[in-house]
Amino acid sequence: MGLAQVRTFMQMVGGHLQIASERGTGTTVDLLFPSTDAAA
Repeated sequence: MGLAQVRTFMQMVGGHLQIASERGTGTTVDLLFPSTDAAA
């Protein structure tokens, strides 16, 4: 998946996409999904 598709998906489910990049350290991508009380 491309980043645009991931971003759209996260918006659809009510989550967030965070991207942080630092020279010499690399890039971190966090997918934050909404919490639920439903049983798995």
